[in-house]
Amino acid sequence: MESPYEYYLGKLGVKLSFLISDSKPDSKKQAHPDSLRLICYRSLKHRMDSHTCLEKQLRERSYHITALVEFHSLSQDWQSKLIARFGHAPANIKKRYFETQYEYDLKAYNFYSREYTEGVERRMLTHEKIEEYTFNASVLNTVRKVKENRTQFRKQLGSNKKSDIWQILSSEVNSFNEVPHTLPVSPDGLRKKLVKFEKEGYVGLIDGRRNNDNARKVDADVIKLLNELFAGQEYKPTATAVAKMYNSFLDGYIQVINKETAEFYEPSNFKKLSDATITNYLSDWENTIATHQIRGGNRQLNMTKFKPHHQMDLPTFSGSLLSIDDRQPPFYYEPGKRAWFYIGVDVASGCFTGYVHGKSKEGIILEFYRQLVRNYTEWGLPIPYELECESSLNSSFKGTFLQEGAMFQKVRIEANNARGKYIERVFGKLRYEVEKSAIGWAARPFAISEANQSGNKQLPIIPYDQLIEERYKEMEDWNNSSHPLRPELTRFEYLLEMYNKEVPSTNWRAILPHLGKHEQSSCNVGKIILQNKKRFIADNGEVLLGESLIAKMKRIEGEKVDVYWLDGNDGNVLKAVVFLNGEYICELVSLSYQRAQIEQTPEDIAIRELQSKYTASVEAFAKLQKRSIDKVVVIDHQQKTLNRRFQISGLNRFQTREEEVEELEDNSIEEFDYIPSTGTGTAKSFKDNFKF
Repeated sequence: MESPYEYYLGKLGVKLSFLISDSKPDSKKQAHPDSLRLICYRSLKHRMDSHTCLEKQLRERSYHITALVEFHSLSQDWQSKLIARFGHAPANIKKRYFETQYEYDLKAYNFYSREYTEGVERRMLTHEKIEEYTFNASVLNTVRKVKENRTQFRKQLGSNKKSDIWQILSSEVNSFNEVPHTLPVSPDGLRKKLVKFEKEGYVGLIDGRRNNDNARKVDADVIKLLNELFAGQEYKPTATAVAKMYNSFLDGYIQVINKETAEFYEPSNFKKLSDATITNYLSDWENTIATHQIRGGNRQLNMTKFKPHHQMDLPTFSGSLLSIDDRQPPFYYEPGKRAWFYIGVDVASGCFTGYVHGKSKEGIILEFYRQLVRNYTEWGLPIPYELECESSLNSSFKGTFLQEGAMFQKVRIEANNARGKYIERVFGKLRYEVEKSAIGWAARPFAISEANQSGNKQLPIIPYDQLIEERYKEMEDWNNSSHPLRPELTRFEYLLEMYNKEVPSTNWRAILPHLGKHEQSSCNVGKIILQNKKRFIADNGEVLLGESLIAKMKRIEGEKVDVYWLDGNDGNVLKAVVFLNGEYICELVSLSYQRAQIEQTPEDIAIRELQSKYTASVEAFAKLQKRSIDKVVVIDHQQKTLNRRFQISGLNRFQTREEEVEELEDNSIEEFDYIPSTGTGTAKSFKDNFKF
């Protein structure tokens, strides 16, 4: 007897044909001969489409694949009838072949989140696009692997049939719901997608419609004309007036002439734009940096708005596997109450690298990860490659900073498995080798060893602050003790000197939006204020200059941006990144040097030169923009009045002569010789100057 059960995505399902009673020849859902005929298909489908139904569909029917309904969503009566007729489902979970071959492509995630950029401004993909392309690459890798395996298997069986392989692969991809991929539905579309992926790599999955400059209406020539209408005339029109002027120019009512070249601008070379588009482009920073300086007469105001200035201080004299878990040290600060710690240990060195505390474990998990980032950054180390942790406090972060490739390259979450985490061994050594001799140590009530069992003495209560300080002192002594394999080094020295050089740098863009503090700010003259201090635009830890700086300023100058930042152990800003509308833009760096020259160090001089280059980058762009704007003459052919019926008396006006002027015939004057005047007398008439 055929079994009605099938496991899918880790859940027990029942084949739909074993439940329905439809048996019509034209029905798409045929009942199985052994069906219990509990309900008709139409009724069951209607119930599953309802938001309040019990029955849940695990898998829809597709090519040669039956539909599944989740067993545990059925009523107790239906479950009992299935068990009575067919028995219990097998305990082992059998996955489909396609599911067993799937692997998450970490290289794809690193490519889309860290390496791939677009345009001169080096724009990065959004988090949604990174996930979409990574999952698509992972599924296509599986398609390629399954296709090769099936083709090879058929050859071994003596069959060369290939006509149905893509039909089968398409059905498997469409029913593969473990990840939210967006691959084509049709077999031919899936085949073409894989061919392009194999030819172009990860770039081949990126939508070709992104950054399609061919469809842009506002090109460089249009922007140049708008800037010239706005800043190249003798008076200062508003942006709205420029919009009306531009549309009148397109309609032929206005002519625009370049003063430098005497060239008439041709309306047919420009496209129709809305008033809002024109005003928006005129307000962009890359345009206002030139037009406002041409129009503005206040040099000091222009310098304040468009020229970055130096930051200076007032004169003054003046460094492979992580295992984490929560812990309650065996000491009481109140009767029945113990403090909570969340601790991380580097497995190779045995060094405590992250540690926070509280009276409850609620909320300390995020602060732990922040402290972990602070410590590793201040020690000059990247975040470890791999993490092992427990699920209770960490599972909710799997889709954010604990996604593989974000904060850690590999993440292993252990569910209720203390032996699966190395840190539990360290906690055991800390409990019985270090803390046991401390005052107030509480033994386990059912310890196996008699030496670790509680005595007959009443345990003292340790004040909370004292308890915390003593536990941190014990961890400090632990880190400064000899490493078991390298006695000449302490555990902390081993951590620093033996750090894996293959560990990638910290992915700030992926972790700060989730772990960092958030502030809204704006970019003004290439500076963004954070914590009451102006900071410079940077990327990968280096201050941007030249075209790279200008490209970033074009995106954010004058815009409201989201700044995510993390403070260090000293309270100052450790790292800050900038996002605009959910898109990563840049990092922020603080630069300042000593104002008093007598106190300046070589580092101060280097910072001063860097700030000068930063300022020069913006000024050079402003000069380039200013030189690109030519003077123009606008000739207005639009009729301003309907008629001249109203007149003010006494005004001199030009009036045309209406009487006719007699024209002389060509033969009315005979030939004559001209006698020049000697200048000694005056001619009596016109004829006196001629000899007849």
